[in-house]
Amino acid sequence: MAKIIAVCRSKEKGTKKEAMAEGILKEDYGLIGDAHADCCTLRQVSLLAIESINKIRSLGFDVSPGNFAENLTTEGIDLVSLPVSTRIFIGKEVILEITQIGKECHTGCAIRHQIGKCIMPKEGVFAKVIRGGFVRAGDTIKVIAQGGKDEGGDTKRLTILRVTEQGRSESEDTVVTEFPLTIILNNQEAVTLLCSPTKLEYLAIGYLWSEGLINSKNEIEEIRFDWETGVARVETKRGEKSTYRGTDLDSLSGGTHEVILTECRAKCVISHHIGKCIMPQEGVYAAANLPFKPLIASGGRRGSAFFSSEEVKTEPQIKISVPQVFSLMEGFIERSKVFKATGGVHGAALCEADNLLIFSEDIGRHNAIDKIFGECILKDITTDNRIIITSGRISSEILLKVARGNIALLISKSATTDLAVKLANDLGVTLISFVRGKRMNVYTHEWRIKTDGK
Repeated sequence: MAKIIAVCRSKEKGTKKEAMAEGILKEDYGLIGDAHADCCTLRQVSLLAIESINKIRSLGFDVSPGNFAENLTTEGIDLVSLPVSTRIFIGKEVILEITQIGKECHTGCAIRHQIGKCIMPKEGVFAKVIRGGFVRAGDTIKVIAQGGKDEGGDTKRLTILRVTEQGRSESEDTVVTEFPLTIILNNQEAVTLLCSPTKLEYLAIGYLWSEGLINSKNEIEEIRFDWETGVARVETKRGEKSTYRGTDLDSLSGGTHEVILTECRAKCVISHHIGKCIMPQEGVYAAANLPFKPLIASGGRRGSAFFSSEEVKTEPQIKISVPQVFSLMEGFIERSKVFKATGGVHGAALCEADNLLIFSEDIGRHNAIDKIFGECILKDITTDNRIIITSGRISSEILLKVARGNIALLISKSATTDLAVKLANDLGVTLISFVRGKRMNVYTHEWRIKTDGK
């Protein structure tokens, strides 16, 4: 079984590292307290196998974990055989992505000066921190996504039988990876999402925000993720009530209570636009202690259709030119690497008029957008007066999701629905679909589309 033998750090570069009982790896940074930790490098964490150290010991040198300036000493895993972009799971929290095999030994290397050689240039491995957390000696190591052809875990290569008019042949195909993510909020199971296994922390928070279960980063006390079980646990701060659009979830205990909505909200968006709402008669959802049966959205997922009009109405004054729309879509398509490899995912992006800020891909169009909002929440990135691009169909629940984020421009290369157009018109959202090549359809609030530079 592959495992961590030692966790080591040093306060200065070029020196031996000292082993410690445990450390904390910070996402996109490295081992806290270590001189090599840096958000602006791909060599945030260094790894070296104890088997490599034992080779030097066999030559009569007294060396120990940390002497070669590695952060993590491993056992039972052939590190140098792992392709760049391979992801490894350590303990119950940490995910690292291999970024480099070996490096040039610098002139001030302490171990090279002491014994005349250093094994890090050939056998040291470097990684960036994808997901942070505690790391301790004895933690298990598991390869969760091979690099190279697997696109960092979003895809897998499979051997297939390809059939054409000319005959049959064995070939390889790239398919998307599907992963079940269970989200638990304050010890209550909220949902299991089928998704792509990347940016799962952002997906969990984005989903809870989209469903009205949390409203801001300030409400979040802790996020814990267990890759082996596929469970994301989110705890809110003490004193902060867990609510589902105004209903106190803490008052619903044991999964046995049924809450029946006896009347529709006065400003229910769905009731207002289609003339009726099924929730007063059918709004029961006891399995997860939520106050109504979920609306099954057009993509097979629970919809976000029960916000009031006042909660989601947008007022940003952003404008965009026709060439800027086309340019954003071109950049969006260029970023869609997993889609190009498989044709099996949706993409979403947060943008300004002339720049893509955040991008995500997922097997679900809702998931891709939720990852955007989750990342914005956790990184304190504002969505006000900005733009969302999606590759998927724009239906009413997608429209409501982005309107809640105060997004005034929603752009898609695909189609829209009539209810989405009605909602966009009432909620102040400029809805643009079928952006393909040098054409597009503008359905609502066309005043935001600049013409002749105005």
